Amino acid sequence: MDFRLEVKGATTGKTIENVSIATITVAAIMVVLGISLGSYVSGFPVMLAMGGSFLVFIGIIVFVIGEFVQIYETRGR
Repeated sequence: MDFRLEVKGATTGKTIENVSIATITVAAIMVVLGISLGSYVSGFPVMLAMGGSFLVFIGIIVFVIGEFVQIYETRGR
């Protein structure tokens, strides 16, 4: 099976959307690991969950910006 992460989209809006989805996915994994490990060990896992939740927030903002860019690109044609 040939699996490659293709971030480059056909347009700038699609590329921004792909980056934001990848960011949200990695951040969600960080949150899950942080919460699950934080129930056993305090300290770093809690910081991992907090950092992941911040990255989810940033990823959502980037996703919304990407959607606006896609709207702008389609109206410009």
